[in-house]
Amino acid sequence: MTSPTITVLHVIGSGGFGGGERYLLDLIRFSSPACRHAAAVPYAGPLSRNMDSTGYNYRIIRMPLQPSLSGLMSLWRFSREVKADIIHSHGFRANLYGRLTALLSRKPHVSTVHVSLYDYRETSPAIRRLYQLIEKWSSRFTR
Repeated sequence: MTSPTITVLHVIGSGGFGGGERYLLDLIRFSSPACRHAAAVPYAGPLSRNMDSTGYNYRIIRMPLQPSLSGLMSLWRFSREVKADIIHSHGFRANLYGRLTALLSRKPHVSTVHVSLYDYRETSPAIRRLYQLIEKWSSRFTR
């Protein structure tokens, strides 16, 4: 008897290769065989090259810091295409897009915080406060 397959759509706000991106690759690599994974990456870069070399399913979906309806709709269409059961976002920008996609698709959402908004030292206090308000507002869509 085989266990049911769950498809997790990961949404990440960076295409670089720091701690969050390494975590995502390890999570995909070492997760249960009962899980299938797809990822939305905001731009081509080190993360997409790593995903290419490992054969992981991903799509580049632009997710600007200023909320973008076209980015949200692209992510929602991708979630339908891969038949996502769960949306898992990684980081502030990804949380907003992932949570709204989960809300639109009526799927559960999980969030992993890799860097606290309080650690955004290069960001002005006013912008950091705006990010915190957006995070607080959108967190209600996480189940």
